[in-house]
Amino acid sequence: MLDKLRRKNPEAYQRDSELVFNCPFCTPKDTGKHYYWNTVKEIGHCFKCDSIMDRIDLLKYIFGDAYRTELDRLIAQYDDFDYKVFARTVPKQIQQKKPYALPKSCVPLISVGGIIGKMARHFLLTRGVNRNDFYLCPEDEILWSKIIFPITIDSEVVFYAGRSFIKCVPGLPMIVPENKEGYYHKSDIFYGIDYADFSKPVVIVEGIFDCLTTPNSIALLGKTMSVNQYELFMAQEPNDVIVMLDGDARREAGIVASRLRLAGKRLKSVRIVNLLYGQDPNDCRDKIEALIDSAVENLDIPLDFTA
Repeated sequence: MLDKLRRKNPEAYQRDSELVFNCPFCTPKDTGKHYYWNTVKEIGHCFKCDSIMDRIDLLKYIFGDAYRTELDRLIAQYDDFDYKVFARTVPKQIQQKKPYALPKSCVPLISVGGIIGKMARHFLLTRGVNRNDFYLCPEDEILWSKIIFPITIDSEVVFYAGRSFIKCVPGLPMIVPENKEGYYHKSDIFYGIDYADFSKPVVIVEGIFDCLTTPNSIALLGKTMSVNQYELFMAQEPNDVIVMLDGDARREAGIVASRLRLAGKRLKSVRIVNLLYGQDPNDCRDKIEALIDSAVENLDIPLDFTA
């Protein structure tokens, strides 16, 4: 991308981590090389007119009105994704795989008293979730500190995920069943797909708590969307899609949105919400409706601007 920027601005020169060139926004025209593009932070600033340029502005500056078409072309060119998935008609149960039953030690959260039950319910409330239709395993030496979330397709439990409710141990990973041949994997399912209304705009998010606090959403349980998930998603006959992954997954969100746009006429609209770095939908639950309303078709993908 920097090569294209240099060709557009032949006077540009490199200074440490910044590319310096004449500002394209100054009036009258800048001839003193006041514009600095930071190749690490991926943001630009003019010290004459104070214009700011982020990644999407850079793409527009380089490609003009064709930047979205060019971006889709770049993604498709370096992507081994099987786009034939959008031409297939598949049932909801895309694969005849064995479902995972909930752990034998599971009991409904609502039935668990004592300090364990109180801590779990309090943790849910701190994340904006006022529901008890989950499970705990208070007698399990490994799962006792995890809230177990059943994941269903066509009302059948096919998978589950567990999240620690012990807040003093931050950053603990999601617990999911081990990957076994012939059984469902997290790349085969979405959390919340049985409860989403696909006649309305459906929001694709990353995590379970994002899904629980974002209206009409489904969760990837990760940052990427597999071919099996695309098939399952398209089998629901969606009409309007909004991609809202975490702020540190803008590239992944842009790729999901771009691939869905390549589905063509099968989707009426594909939009994207770009959260700030470090944010996720659950963090923004107090303004989630406004964020959904702000969804745009623009893609802000951190392409490799060092090349």
